[in-house]
Amino acid sequence: MKIAVFINVLAGADVENNSLSNELKQVFSRYNVKPELINISGKKVEQEVDKVKKAGFDIIAASGGDGTVNSIASCLYGSDIPLAVIPTGTLNHFAKDLHIPLVLEEAVDNIFSGKITPIDTAAVNGK
Repeated sequence: MKIAVFINVLAGADVENNSLSNELKQVFSRYNVKPELINISGKKVEQEVDKVKKAGFDIIAASGGDGTVNSIASCLYGSDIPLAVIPTGTLNHFAKDLHIPLVLEEAVDNIFSGKITPIDTAAVNGK
């Protein structure tokens, strides 16, 4: 299984994200999966997601808060690639509303034991 995890380097308290990256690798290793970790900071997100979509990844995950999830979800709109949410941001309202665990290990476990749930989308001001 090929999983790409986009990590918002500005989300939450771990600005450098070194410990977050290491923790993600460790948790994913329980499932014998080595995720492709991609640091983002708002610049060129669409281009980076497009590269991953073309590379044939099975799942794309957003590690960050609501803004990160929104950015990645917008890029995935219309594709068949599932979006996984790893809530590492400040408020994480989207994850809370979908009952996605807020503990990192449990959120990753959810990717492998959870179900895919379609959600409604909308456009506001052309986005």
